[in-house]
Amino acid sequence: MSRTAPLELDFVQLDVFTDTALGGNPLAVFPQPGDIDSATMLALARETNLSETTFICGRDEAAHVYDVRIFTPTQEMLFAGHPVVGTAWQIFQQLPDDVQQIHLRVPAGLIPVWIERRASAPALISFAPPPVEARQELSDPLLLSSLCRLSVDDLDLGRAPAQVLLTGPRYLLIPVRDRAALERATYDSLLLREFDHQYGADQLTLFCFEPYREGSLISTRMFAPFHGVPEDPATGSSAVCLAHYLRAQGLVDDSGEDWFGIDQGYSLSRPSLILARANMQNDGSIEIRIGGQVVPVAEGKYRL
Repeated sequence: MSRTAPLELDFVQLDVFTDTALGGNPLAVFPQPGDIDSATMLALARETNLSETTFICGRDEAAHVYDVRIFTPTQEMLFAGHPVVGTAWQIFQQLPDDVQQIHLRVPAGLIPVWIERRASAPALISFAPPPVEARQELSDPLLLSSLCRLSVDDLDLGRAPAQVLLTGPRYLLIPVRDRAALERATYDSLLLREFDHQYGADQLTLFCFEPYREGSLISTRMFAPFHGVPEDPATGSSAVCLAHYLRAQGLVDDSGEDWFGIDQGYSLSRPSLILARANMQNDGSIEIRIGGQVVPVAEGKYRL
């Protein structure tokens, strides 16, 4: 009796939001997944055990539009930032140098992505995210300090309140006093689950105005235990919400064409740099761009 040959799927692994291998946030990309079903995609995401894995499921080469699905080890995502940057980088490698913009179609909508090729450094990939929805502001120091297991004195609520913001993923942003407080922080998973039920945010982003690297503005950490990611080394969707929050709260001025740096991943020994722009528009909306670099680190096949 003949045995059916295993299905072979090519994949690449990329480090995103870094210019150095083994930094940033790792991402697995399956460029040609064929007609595998959603359950198999989720199983592969569990197998890679990375914060996200993407599948390029369709393409309109003439229009430069690509259908992309994004999975954590536990679920499919409507949108996520570092998968957009890494997947777009992989697509750009197959395109002529004069192609400077593509679109990724994800469940949250069509995401425009640009490449800025550089002679002496990895290319910069940037994207315009889905709209941010700013929800409730919170200033209860006992609740907020308990969520991240810090003291009330570790918070920086005198500068700005904590707030729930959504851009597909749902975040609670909490300002803390300094990097020492940021490094001590963790999360109370039971309290975070209760918070999600009441306020509609299941991921926790802490930040302070003490960067790790010269030239950056912010340091941040992001916890997403209910997505199979106890802590993420670089989170583009969190940076989207943070950039919106900073501009809306008046903590940064319009960026224009300049970028400000968000440092993440140092607590995990995966230094990451996310670049952000935030510009207030005449109608009161805030235009966000997020950018970063990508380094390829591995490639191979899965046999199913």
